[in-house]
Order: sequence, then structure tokens, then C-alpha cells
Amino acid sequence: MPTAQSGGDTRQGPTRLKNLVRRVESELEDGTPGKAAAMEWFRSFVEDDDFWQHQRHGLMLLWSPTIQEEWRLPFDLPECAHVSSRFHLKHAIHVANSPAFELLAFSRGAIRYFHGDASHIQQLEIEGIPADINEFLRFHDFEEQVQSHSVSGAPKGSGKQPAMTQHSSAGLSDRRSDDLDRFAHEVAKVIDRRRAQQKSPLWLILAATERDVAAYRKGSRDPKLCEMAIHGNCDRIEPEALRAQGWKIASHYWDDQHSAARDRVLAGVGNDRGTANLTGVLNAAHQGRVSTLFVASDREVLGQFDAVTGKVKLAHASDSHFDDLLDEAACLASMHGADVHVLPQEEMPTDGQIVAALRS
Repeated sequence: MPTAQSGGDTRQGPTRLKNLVRRVESELEDGTPGKAAAMEWFRSFVEDDDFWQHQRHGLMLLWSPTIQEEWRLPFDLPECAHVSSRFHLKHAIHVANSPAFELLAFSRGAIRYFHGDASHIQQLEIEGIPADINEFLRFHDFEEQVQSHSVSGAPKGSGKQPAMTQHSSAGLSDRRSDDLDRFAHEVAKVIDRRRAQQKSPLWLILAATERDVAAYRKGSRDPKLCEMAIHGNCDRIEPEALRAQGWKIASHYWDDQHSAARDRVLAGVGNDRGTANLTGVLNAAHQGRVSTLFVASDREVLGQFDAVTGKVKLAHASDSHFDDLLDEAACLASMHGADVHVLPQEEMPTDGQIVAALRS
């Protein structure tokens, strides 16, 4: 359902949810296992004023006897309710494939790491990363401050005073430069390891001086590290300002990927390596043969797909006991590793509600 982030429009949320809960209740027969628990859980949000004051653009509530999830999403959703043997997840797939990003803002004095998207940014804690360059140098047995002079003792009995040996400014500059490089490489190693362990599919954007960005790149092996960066000392830049700049960069990369995906499906349909037939897409998705899929987010095709026979039975529009076959195709394709794009109908690459490119 759509939600409002602030102002008087937030009062519409409880009313919308109350109407949707009534619809779900009417579709569930009396005696359905878990019905009472589900209704109690859904209704707990209706009267929660604080809940409605902390929304984004869309809200998904998912209930089963073993799973209860609330998802606050960065884009508008249609006002609808589904009762089925499985969750309807094409909107969640849209979230997973939307141009979210991770952003590292760092300097010798501070390190901040964020997850951001079109409307929200959240700072994350990173285990094992030094707080700043001084902590890094202390850990590696360096002094906190580089001495500019040192005293060299004269031979005993020579009668000479110890001579003062002055380090050249060039030598000190080289030492500081080496320390900065080692610090940037250590930060890159920690971030690379974290993203590899989490198998993060998101682009990583750097926010730092040009010199620090260059040093980080030399130490990183991250294939999703953006060539574009936010240059300058970002220590005092507020998270929202970083989000706005990061979003522009992430959108640029996502637009390129999106255009390439559109080209793939159009080329596939043009040379028999793709299909816009719903039955054909469902069978190919079930068999793991879909490489790229576009599906309309604001359309539904109710029916049943028999994976054994490969046949589709369409339902009457008013019969809500059937599944949305567009959603099922998106879920099946995503489960088999396809590149799935969930878009409004007006943004689809073809006039149809679904189109796919197939694997060779």
C-alpha cells in the first residue's frame, strides 16, 4: 500500500490498512489455521500512531504462521491485498534490483559507511575497521606523531656535544604519504572482505579527496567499486547530502545496466531467443532458462500455472483465490538467478505485461 512520510497525509495510512485487513478477513474462511493470529498482527499496526509517523513511500506487510515481516519501501505501491499459499514478492524483487548503493566516506580523521537509496540513507557499523589513521598507526607500532628531529649521540669520550640530525621535509612528506597509503589499503582490505562475505551486489561509491580515492583504488579488488566518486573532504558533509550525491552516481550506473537489459530482451524477442508469451515465460522461468525478465509492477494476471503439464489456467478477474501469474514468473526467474526488472507498465520495453530473454 502507498504511505506518506509526513504531514496530514499520514492519517490515511491506518484507514487504508484497516480496509485491506477487512478484505483479507473476508477471504479467509472461518476456522482457517492462523486466521485470528494474522488479524491480530495486522490490526496492531492500525492503532500505532508512531508507526505511521516513520514511513517511506510504500509498505508491505507479510504474514504466515512462521514469518511476519514489515517492509518500508522507497517507492509507491498499489493498494492491494493477497491471500495465497505463497508471498507475492515482485515488489520486493524490485527493491533488491533498484539502484541502492553503499558509500564509504573516509579521511585520515574519520571513516563512515552507509547504505543508501532514492530516499533514505543509514550508517552501518563495520567490524575490524580502524577509527582513523592514528588508531591504525598505533596498532602497527608507529608513533602518533612523527618526530621532526632526532638526537644522535657522539662517541663516548670524544668531548663533542651530541649532534642534532634534522630529517628533511621531503623525507617527512614521504613518510606521511606512505602512512596514508597503508591506511587507505587497510580500509580497502576490510571493506573488500565484508562485501565479499555478504556477496553484496551493490555499487560502492567513495567519498574522499582525490588522493585518498586513488590510494583506496590501489588497495581494493572490489569489482563493484565505482569509477565515479564524490571528491573532497567529506568529514562534515551530512548523510543526506552524501545520499543525494551518491544517488546520482548509482542512478547513472543503474541506467546503463537497465538499458543493456532492455536491449537484451528486445534482441531476444527479435531472434527467437526471447518471448513475451506468459505461458512460455512461466515454463522457461520454472526450468531456469530465463536470463533477463521485465514484468509490470502495476498489472496482475490471475490464474494457475501447472509446472508438471506446463499449462496455464486463467481466472476471472474477481476471483482472488488465484495467484498473480506475473508475480509467480518474477519469483521463479529470480530464484534461478535471472536479472529481473519490475517496472510500471508505461516503462516496459514492449506493450505487453511481461517479456523475457532466454539463456542459450
